[in-house]
Amino acid sequence: MSRARSAARLAAVQALYQQEMEGTPLAPLLHEFHMHRLGATIEDETYAEAEVDFFSE
Repeated sequence: MSRARSAARLAAVQALYQQEMEGTPLAPLLHEFHMHRLGATIEDETYAEAEVDFFSE
């Protein structure tokens, strides 16, 4: 299993949690993850590059 696919799975779980807790519509949620979360550095933590197509599915 590739690291990028594992990162995509983790991001998908995080996105689903955010959608459930905050009621964020899917399109803005996907945009936020694509632009600001996948492979980003947040609070001094760098997240692995995710397989974007796999995440979006």
